[in-house]
Amino acid sequence: MSMGNHWIADFLATSDGALQSRKQQPHLPADTSTILVTMAEATDDSLIFTTTPEALRQSMWMGERFQSVYGWETNWDKSLLFIRNVTAIPRLFDIPSVNQNDPQDATPFPRSVAVSSGHLSFSAGGQ
Repeated sequence: MSMGNHWIADFLATSDGALQSRKQQPHLPADTSTILVTMAEATDDSLIFTTTPEALRQSMWMGERFQSVYGWETNWDKSLLFIRNVTAIPRLFDIPSVNQNDPQDATPFPRSVAVSSGHLSFSAGGQ
């Protein structure tokens, strides 16, 4: 997935939905640089970071298309969307995916993902 990670990072670098980090009190010129935070991966788990729903949907669609080429698919029962600093949190959030019955179909296949604002967990069932 590392090449997919770079593809998503390239997209987010020009997106309004990118999550960026910067030191609040720089001491050196290098401290004024921003760091683009796009994805963290461990074995078969991934975290994708965005600041807007549109950027998340686009990043997920890109990741889904990338991994389908290799015959991989997201474990949707384990997936969870973690939202911070939002007042009206939906119970479910629609994510575009690849239709596993027809991976060549370029039409996004909608998947509903559970939403949490309390914590992240990598256990089965997402919560």
